[in-house]
Amino acid sequence: IPWDVALEVFSNHDIPRYLAICRRLLPGLDELSPDCVGVILSIAFNRDAVGFNKPGPRWSEMRQIKAAIGSGELAKIPGLIRSMKRLWPDDKGLRIRRDDEAALFEHGLAASHPREHAKLATTPAPVDPDAIAYVQRRLRELGYYDVGQVDGEQSPQGRTEGMILAYRNARGLPLTPDIDDQLIAELGKPQTPRQVAETRATATVEDLRDEGSQTIALTDRAKRWAGKIFGGSGGLGGAGVLAWLTDRATQVSAAKDAVGGLGLTPGAIQAIAIGVATLVVVAGVGVLVWFVADTLEQRRLADYRAGKHA
Repeated sequence: IPWDVALEVFSNHDIPRYLAICRRLLPGLDELSPDCVGVILSIAFNRDAVGFNKPGPRWSEMRQIKAAIGSGELAKIPGLIRSMKRLWPDDKGLRIRRDDEAALFEHGLAASHPREHAKLATTPAPVDPDAIAYVQRRLRELGYYDVGQVDGEQSPQGRTEGMILAYRNARGLPLTPDIDDQLIAELGKPQTPRQVAETRATATVEDLRDEGSQTIALTDRAKRWAGKIFGGSGGLGGAGVLAWLTDRATQVSAAKDAVGGLGLTPGAIQAIAIGVATLVVVAGVGVLVWFVADTLEQRRLADYRAGKHA
């Protein structure tokens, strides 16, 4: 492809397309200087623009860049761009590209965002998302389930920081939410998961209901609704379902026998039987809803007993 043709396609097709995508994904993008916008486009083109919304530690910096653009904390972005180099330890070209993008973004801050540029000297480098993900994963293994998702992000006063403080307190470490060498070393030691209180380990659904669990309230409503449909009581077991299905099948058969003696045409008899069967199917939906609600209820109880939910 001739260079002038390729350049025209890139300028008139690719750049407008990625700019439109970034504008849709990144509120506040149009407030940035042209150099800063160019850097964001470069990252989006190189790494895929949807990375600004993708979960997981690999996309942590891109999600944080999106948050920084939205909040106006632009001084954080050069450090986040450089942090991406962790993903390509053996690719010199990509590492240089990230450094160049960070430098250009800083130039854009100096030209159009002087207040944010002034903060660069005092803005700390972001914590390695891989280190955060390790801490999150290890805390979950040790029973600190409220650490949240293993996403490589540590939000100020968020769930990860809360569980770091809880772990530090339990292990006699300095009470700081920072991820440092001491914390990493302590997490690496062999240790048993933290114990769950006896009241939690032996809790019942009724206990969760008394505590105002929203999940239990939801499953209660679903079960009541389902009970009205299938005409059952508050609970069903495996034997109960078998008996219910047998009873409904008997009702369908009895209905067919009853209408058979009325002298109706075969078509009319079939229509009545279909109507009865439809009612049985609707009731069956109620049974299905009841079982889904019961499964959610039991999972919620198991999680609570294991200490996975506060």
